[in-house]
Amino acid sequence: MARIPALSFLTLLAVPLAGRAQNQAGTPAVSFALAHVTVIDMTGAPPQSDMTVVVTGNRIATLGPSRAVRIPKGGLTLDATGKFLIPGLWDMHVHAAWSSELPTFGPLFLVNGVTGVREMWGSLDLVASARIRLAQHRLTEPRFIASGQVLDGSPPIWEGSIALSSAEQARRVVDSLHAVGADFIKVYNLLPREVYTAIVAEAKRLHMPVVGHVPVAVGALAASTAGQRSIEHLTDILLSCSTHETALRAALVAAFDKPRDSLRALGRRQQPELLDTYNSDKCQALAAQFLHDSTWQVPTLTVLRAFAHLDDSVFTSDPRLQYMSRETRDGWHPRNDFRFKTMTAADFARTKRIYAKQVELVGLLHRAGVPILAGTDVLNP
Repeated sequence: MARIPALSFLTLLAVPLAGRAQNQAGTPAVSFALAHVTVIDMTGAPPQSDMTVVVTGNRIATLGPSRAVRIPKGGLTLDATGKFLIPGLWDMHVHAAWSSELPTFGPLFLVNGVTGVREMWGSLDLVASARIRLAQHRLTEPRFIASGQVLDGSPPIWEGSIALSSAEQARRVVDSLHAVGADFIKVYNLLPREVYTAIVAEAKRLHMPVVGHVPVAVGALAASTAGQRSIEHLTDILLSCSTHETALRAALVAAFDKPRDSLRALGRRQQPELLDTYNSDKCQALAAQFLHDSTWQVPTLTVLRAFAHLDDSVFTSDPRLQYMSRETRDGWHPRNDFRFKTMTAADFARTKRIYAKQVELVGLLHRAGVPILAGTDVLNP
């Protein structure tokens, strides 16, 4: 497929120019035009060729056939013949709001047409600073919505997560995240069922969406009916589609008290059985429930593919790695990541089979009408 040069970033550049003009009392807003561009509006409509778009202030003032659009005098006009214009994209699963990473990833989002991101675990202080810069028309990173810290069981999978062990503690933490400006609550794998239930209830009271991983003790079906708004990385779906779901889930829950390396090893050992006991009818029923509950899926296939191919030289020599810092690249090496450092060649081979099934699952969910969002899981590989 030919690479389409997207000009969504040019419309971004118009915003600070217009914004400054509007801030000058008595000065008309500056206009910015893209002439003779092909517009793809992302509604499914055919591309509209030879269009001209006029931006005045921070709004699109005119969009129409170039022959019929009058471009205001005094503004900036770019001849976009042979180029394509799309709306700004959203990456719905990122981890970019860290002081060491935002200066790198912020501009990379923008130059690739990503004008909004859903920050799934990062610094709310950095997100607040980014919002101030955006309000000042200083475009150094995209627009953010953010969760703050991840809520997990005790002990958590990730250091720095908020470890919860009681419903009362869960309610207090949800209240505190709401108070400091989190837009939504992110849940994780090891939450006990009663703690998860308390999180969802308190978040509903505060009109905060609950998103994230599916806790093993809860399951994808129960998470959907409880009102979890999105499920990330297809977590728990293969397990929920297994005819051996009850026994496999019970084994995982029983391993919560064991060292985390043991729990990960158990999960890997279960992979062949998950594939062998996959049941399409169970999966279709689960997809129907997702559709009924409006439970969105954020598969993040980019990162799932990367995880399955960390032992592949084609991946590790990708020329796009030049845009990453050495620290980031080193962090992606399996020997430096607790999730992968004990994986063998056989483990990677099984993970590739799991990835192939996950791709198949996305197709099944899409055909069933389940809503799907695109996310990359930056800062992961």
